[in-house]
Amino acid sequence: YIPDRIFEGYGPNPEAMRELISRGAKLIVTVDCGTNSATSIEAAREAGADVVVLDHHQVGGPLPPAVAVVNPNREDDLSGQGHLCAAGVVFLCLVQTAKLLRERLPDAAPVDLLSLLDLVALATVCDVVPLTGVNRAFVVKGLQVLRQQKNEGLAALARVSRIGEPINTFHLSFLIGPRINA
Repeated sequence: YIPDRIFEGYGPNPEAMRELISRGAKLIVTVDCGTNSATSIEAAREAGADVVVLDHHQVGGPLPPAVAVVNPNREDDLSGQGHLCAAGVVFLCLVQTAKLLRERLPDAAPVDLLSLLDLVALATVCDVVPLTGVNRAFVVKGLQVLRQQKNEGLAALARVSRIGEPINTFHLSFLIGPRINA
């Protein structure tokens, strides 16, 4: 569910949370928002759903009453990863989740998370976060994945953009990213 920014504002709102729960949602995961949405998270909790917040925005007060708030910009976070974009936060959560699932379900089929680094690279560049540390690694490896053109949507955007060379950060910033935003 993506809120309509014009009619609902940015991020979760109490009405949307209640609507999702009325449709059967038991777990709501917010991405790139939620850290500063205590009222909306409380509405979801009161309506009977758990909420997990995956965010990177600065914290503007007490944390919301979510089951988990994963945000490297929390005051109590010691990871030093406050420069991540939301896609980077989500990717690292997926890495940890996959690790836990492998430990608990050793016979389950492995998940190829590295194949998703093209999306993480795109989001990292387009969110204009510093290309240092893990962000740099996300972009370097993500460009390698993107150049394989296995993501049909990104491959189509590259074709429409008439990119005639190996995709690089310029292409993400000024050709592919703006087409997604449009």
